[in-house]
Amino acid sequence: MKKYLKDLFTQQFGSFLIKQGYTENKNSFVKLYNDIFARVYLLYHYDKNYDELQFDVIHSFAPLIFEMDTKCICDGDDDFSLSRLSGEEYIADATDKSDVTNCISRMFSKYSELYESFFSAKSISEYLDKYLIYDKSVCSGKEEIEETYNFMGLDFIYIYLYLKEYNSAENEIEKYLKMLNDDMNDLKNSAPVNFDRIREYETDISYFKNLKNAILSDNVNVLKIETDKMKDNIKINQTKLKKFMR
Repeated sequence: MKKYLKDLFTQQFGSFLIKQGYTENKNSFVKLYNDIFARVYLLYHYDKNYDELQFDVIHSFAPLIFEMDTKCICDGDDDFSLSRLSGEEYIADATDKSDVTNCISRMFSKYSELYESFFSAKSISEYLDKYLIYDKSVCSGKEEIEETYNFMGLDFIYIYLYLKEYNSAENEIEKYLKMLNDDMNDLKNSAPVNFDRIREYETDISYFKNLKNAILSDNVNVLKIETDKMKDNIKINQTKLKKFMR
């Protein structure tokens, strides 16, 4: 019966993803946009100790401006998890078909509700907006703020947006600086005060202010190394993905 229940889970979500333009590829569903590669994992685990089935849906978005390995699986913190976002673990009694089907139905209802808000990113700018909201949402309940915004490559993304949409890059950096300042102020008002973490925030704020100034001054030479690297990555990744998605 476990195989039947697993198939029920993958078929319901898989059918929905195919309607959204995804194709099934080995252990995931994939879709290539102009500057971003999207991959979805339907996670299913049987816990024999408790005779339970555990489910989750993970969306992984990879901007083509970064070096990318098509063999990698979901990374964890930088991926969009239905369970983490909804704040609910999707667990059902493996011996109770009704409990499992109700769990899957509940998951699909929540997933459908959140799909456009978090699980659909057609461009790097859209992904960035959704990632920062997602990260804030899943980290807001943590006792420590230090994990918030732990996302590598924001500077790369902002430079890329500058090349494509000048106003978009400036606005995105302004939003990010506001988030950093708000969190730093929260740290300053918390007890005990974490001075080391505050200094890290001050360093990040200074870095992104300088980046914003480089963008505003239209100083392409300052950004040349990064822009050349991004162009190379996009070409390499497009070639990789054409072979991968055959």
